[in-house]
Amino acid sequence: MKRATVLAAAWAAAAACGDPGSLTGDISLRWAFDNAATCKDAKVEFVQVVVVRAESGLEEFDETLDCTDGSVVVTDFFPGSYHVVLNGLDGGGYLRYQGTAAADVIPGGVNLGTTTLGYVLGDVTFFWSFGGLEDCKTAGVSTVQMVILDSLDQTVFNTNASCDEHGATITEFVRGDYTLVLYGLDVAGARLYETRVPLPINVGANDYGLIDLASSVETGIVSFTWTFDGGSDCASAGVSRVEIVLVSPGGLTVFSDTPECAAGGYTISNLQPGYYDLRLSGRDSEGVSRFFAGPIRVEVVLGNNNLGNFDLSRL
Repeated sequence: MKRATVLAAAWAAAAACGDPGSLTGDISLRWAFDNAATCKDAKVEFVQVVVVRAESGLEEFDETLDCTDGSVVVTDFFPGSYHVVLNGLDGGGYLRYQGTAAADVIPGGVNLGTTTLGYVLGDVTFFWSFGGLEDCKTAGVSTVQMVILDSLDQTVFNTNASCDEHGATITEFVRGDYTLVLYGLDVAGARLYETRVPLPINVGANDYGLIDLASSVETGIVSFTWTFDGGSDCASAGVSRVEIVLVSPGGLTVFSDTPECAAGGYTISNLQPGYYDLRLSGRDSEGVSRFFAGPIRVEVVLGNNNLGNFDLSRL
């Protein structure tokens, strides 16, 4: 069985010509990382050293060492050509860096010097739009849920981002074929838009540009903002909450809520297409109505309906 030595003294001895009378030789090498990164900077805790005989393809050595060892001397190889692979692994044993070297072993040994390991993961960057709309407010989207599936359709990444970030960069993926699923969510978490696209990831930067999400709703969504008395904000107008009432043409109240005024606007989801009357009432901290707008006739169609801003008049 081959033996690995990581002591500085062993490295110094191996750097010499070795014993000319020996029938076997040692392979001595050091490792480093791209951009002179330290083990800590590279997020590498272990270096796996694999030595394969070139002629037969047989693996003759495989051992995982602490990254901070910095070097290794592997002993007792018969003369010949070998391939050396160095895998930089994180604390979970996942590959982050890799380097290779060729070793022509002679009796006594060979010193390969320093092998530089390169970054082997991929980063993904993309941006989003919604039915051709890049403005989140216009599309009624508050949050974008990002899901990445591997080749077996298993979820390997799932997180949310504010729609106003307009895009995302997701880092440190092993090279391979993935699927990206994006959902555009309203303020209540309802899915308004979605898409599913192939996501092949190569080493380094992968820029997929603008990805457009299609509407995923069979109902309508209305969104709007509010001001008071010619454009005043909530604090200036002394308004604490805004009462929202949506009434069908037959007089049935289909939606009502009284959110905090400071939200600045509202989105109502899951509305059947048709005409409605919208009433808005700005109430002070005592619940007294100080401003009002309505009835405002609203036509709801499938998907997003941005109604713009309503300026409530003082009572």
